[in-house]
Amino acid sequence: MPVATLQTTLPAHHSAVTADADSALECPSCGSRMTATPNPYFGAGLAQHRTIALCNGCQHIAFLAEPEPEPAMEGVAKRMRALFARR
Repeated sequence: MPVATLQTTLPAHHSAVTADADSALECPSCGSRMTATPNPYFGAGLAQHRTIALCNGCQHIAFLAEPEPEPAMEGVAKRMRALFARR
């Protein structure tokens, strides 16, 4: 009985890329254009990136880093500390 084996013709490469929303994505491996798509695994397991980029030339996968949001509670916490420090 023959056994099927999975072979990839291109090696899978991945990296993290920071990019502006306005700029075109360029592959760090081959310089081709990359297409940004939603990460189908976001929210499941350890997937932390909402968006991934796939190279049209060499199938390089890049995780698009998102800017970290400013903590909203910082101003409230500072006011609360100041309130209790006055006593």
